[in-house]
Amino acid sequence: MASSFPDYYSLLNVEPKANFDEIRTAYKKESLKCHPDRLGNASATEKNAAKEKFQVRCFSPASSFLHEY
Repeated sequence: MASSFPDYYSLLNVEPKANFDEIRTAYKKESLKCHPDRLGNASATEKNAAKEKFQVRCFSPASSFLHEY
């Protein structure tokens, strides 16, 4: 049965054998790419959409997955 989780290693562009520091650094780097505070001139609607996307897609699943390690 296939996992319902995406392949976080490929999303973070790290090898499955990556150590904790490499994964952590890659996670921070990727999370900054979709963080709503990085949208300087965006409208309130765009910022709210980015915030929801960040919380649901970028932060919650990866964070809970990475905390297991």
